Amino acid sequence: MKISSALSVITAAVVGVVLNLAVWFGIYVIFPQTGGINWFAIILGIISFTAMQWLKIGMIPVIAVSGIAGVVWNLF
Repeated sequence: MKISSALSVITAAVVGVVLNLAVWFGIYVIFPQTGGINWFAIILGIISFTAMQWLKIGMIPVIAVSGIAGVVWNLF
C-alpha cells in the first residue's frame, strides 16, 4: 500500500511538470517575444490535432510533416 501511494505521488508530480512545460512552450510559440501572434503555429497545431484525433494519422508522420512545413515556411 505504501509503495502504491508513493508511486501515485511521483506520477502526479511528473504529470504536473510535463503540463507546465507544455503550457510554457505553447505560450512562447504562439506569442513570440518579437510581438504579435504566430498564426502559422496556431493553424499548424489545429491541423495536426485534427489529423491525429479524427483522421487517426500516427504521431510520427504528423511530426515529420509539421517539421517539413515549418522549414518550408521559414525558408520562403
